[in-house]
Amino acid sequence: MDDKEDWTMAKRIIPWAPREKKRQINKAVGGSFLKTITELVTNADSAVKTQLGVPHAVGLVDAILMLNPGDRVDTAALKKSLPKRRQGDILVEIYSKQHRQFPSRTCQVIDYGPGMTEEELERNFGAYAEAKAKGQRTRSLFGRGALDVFLYHSLQRREEDANSTPQVFSVKNGTLSRCRVYWGPNERGEEDCHIDTETLGRATSALLKKHSLPSDLTRSGTVVRFLLAEGTRIPQEGNFLPSMSHFYMLRLIAADLSRRVLIRRYRSEGLAEDRLTYDFPLGTVLARCKDIFRDNRLGEIPIAIIVARADERMKSDPYGYERREGGLLFVDDNDAVLDLTLLPEHEKNPLLSRIYGIVKLTGIRTALEKLLEDRHPEAVLSETRDGFEPRNEIARALFGLVEKHVKPIYLEEEKRERKGGKHRSAELDRRLKDALKELNKFHRDETDEPGAGTRQKPEPTEPLEFAYDKVRLIAGQDRRVMLWAERDAIHPDLNVVEITSSNPRVRVVPESEAVARRKGSRFQTIPVTLSCPVHGETAIVTARAMNVAEEMLEATLEVTGVVEPQKTLPPEDLEFRPARYNGKPNVENQLVLLVNPSAFTGLPIVKFRILTKVGAVSIGTERSEKIEIKVQKDWMLPGGDVAKVVVPYFGTAWGAGAEIEARAKTADGKPAFAICKVGFREQQGPDQYENIYYEALGQPSMGQVAGKNIHVNSEPPLHRRLFGDSQDSFDEALEQNPIAQMRVAAIVSDAVVYSVASTKYQTGGEKGLDLDPDPITALRAFVEEKRYLLEPKMVRAFLKESPGE
Repeated sequence: MDDKEDWTMAKRIIPWAPREKKRQINKAVGGSFLKTITELVTNADSAVKTQLGVPHAVGLVDAILMLNPGDRVDTAALKKSLPKRRQGDILVEIYSKQHRQFPSRTCQVIDYGPGMTEEELERNFGAYAEAKAKGQRTRSLFGRGALDVFLYHSLQRREEDANSTPQVFSVKNGTLSRCRVYWGPNERGEEDCHIDTETLGRATSALLKKHSLPSDLTRSGTVVRFLLAEGTRIPQEGNFLPSMSHFYMLRLIAADLSRRVLIRRYRSEGLAEDRLTYDFPLGTVLARCKDIFRDNRLGEIPIAIIVARADERMKSDPYGYERREGGLLFVDDNDAVLDLTLLPEHEKNPLLSRIYGIVKLTGIRTALEKLLEDRHPEAVLSETRDGFEPRNEIARALFGLVEKHVKPIYLEEEKRERKGGKHRSAELDRRLKDALKELNKFHRDETDEPGAGTRQKPEPTEPLEFAYDKVRLIAGQDRRVMLWAERDAIHPDLNVVEITSSNPRVRVVPESEAVARRKGSRFQTIPVTLSCPVHGETAIVTARAMNVAEEMLEATLEVTGVVEPQKTLPPEDLEFRPARYNGKPNVENQLVLLVNPSAFTGLPIVKFRILTKVGAVSIGTERSEKIEIKVQKDWMLPGGDVAKVVVPYFGTAWGAGAEIEARAKTADGKPAFAICKVGFREQQGPDQYENIYYEALGQPSMGQVAGKNIHVNSEPPLHRRLFGDSQDSFDEALEQNPIAQMRVAAIVSDAVVYSVASTKYQTGGEKGLDLDPDPITALRAFVEEKRYLLEPKMVRAFLKESPGE
């Protein structure tokens, strides 16, 4: 053998097994519609900001972090103080049905950023998990977001046609290029991922039309087009916009006034288009602090923390980011959202359902990039796009530092929630629950009846099942339907049943309910309340839950129609009925104005305007503060003596509210007006009545029922003397003062009895209220009888020691 050995050897890169690629892709996107859209929208947002030459950070996070303890959090107001920026558009199109050349389940995301050449398409999509945005101020970090989307959804589809292949069309400097990403055999015959790129030519109108691209994409921009996998569930229309707006990774994009993200849905019911918007819940700042996170590998990361308490409770889900509303939003200095969490040790604490805030980590992106490129690379963020990896040593240390600052705040909040509020003790909470229990029983006994629809099933035969297959609703009236969930069949941890409507005008409450296991009880009964303010609507209500095998269970209920009440008492001229409304943010809500045509010359023009508001609230399809509506003849209700005007209203945050006025000129030239109040409170439970509030009603009424709440009027001098001028003083009086307790028992009984009477009269049927031939005498007899039965129960509930009857 020669003294000099020949060390020349054949070299090759060790291939990455296709099955491992598939595992990583499934792990990242996991069939989530929201994660799928988020990957593409965040990329589009970065592209548009690059094109406009504006910073990625809008300034809203810093404005929130400048608030002091005790300050109110109203991001709708804070946005007005931010410098105006050039506006850019992003369009998201979802096809739930075949439309022209686009098959059902097509998804397109369109931006007007700088675009990409063929070479840039090859560089950006031709390699998996490379840091293509390294050093750039974007939201991307792993270098695989869009590719995960393309490869996951094409992997689930086996059709061999152009429509099933994800495509990226991009125009840069007037030239159109395209890339296609797909699975196919490699040189070893194994299924692997591939990319084709080509330059198509000048972006002329004819070329854009040939590829079904927007006609205004002649200079620059990008269109991402693919088919959603069959297993990826598109949210029902009633929850489509809210779920996208509240998804934690999209919140700051949706909150950016200079970024107009239009969500266009092509449905069997027609085209729907809305702008994605978001505001943080209205609340009060509890604490603000700063610190520095020090790590040998990351260096020093300045941290700014602000914690607030929302006016209303928020949804919490320790296992699902897609449903989570509260928690601390971890962000970097580019407005990239990294996580949403109360911290692992506190995620399951129901007493923290009002807590939210921001944790800003300055310079974290650069530090994480460096860590990923290290000799011993480490991913601090989870590959599933579910925030920080809780098992990672660096993430645990970061959470530990944040917890040092927020844990004392959490403990104070727990004390407050256990107490029930500043002046509401556990004893008062118990008494209120007792009173509400009696009121809900009274309402059910007086109003529940089968109604129109299929016959109620005697018992469930499926692990998740509605008591009816079909129901019909009466406009403006609640309808309760039972949903049965088999306790042992539902996953013990992923135990939330989600309930959604295909029609946003048909509301369902609750939208989710946890299923608990209980010995001796096979099924958990979930009362679901359905309502719709306008006639002629239909819907499919769907309940979904995960079973023990982590397979999806589903039950459906068809709302076959909504009809007007048999009878409607006409107002004197104008009247909002009801006078208070509880809406849901980021979806169309409706208020109803009744008009008595006999008070006017012909059918009047009604002017609506927002008198006062907190947060962002708007009315009408144009979402403004003032609108005019001409009453139409076909809006007359059965009987011909009342017209019904339905007005859309919108809000962008829990806790927002407004006072709205309607005004018209009567036949004698005098103004007629009506006032209503709208609020945005999360309706958590299945009961008809959930709470008692003390506030100004703006009308001569001692109290009234509105939605799921009972309101005691704070305006009468007697009430101010008895209860004070705030909710806290009302709660304190209700706990300590026997006269106040007796007064509330009478007001609440009166309000609920009249509300039930109205429901029975309008609904008719077996339990309807017949007021013929003498309406005044018949109504008085009903009210007196029911108050005689109900008021003693209220007295017993509110008084520590009730007087003898």
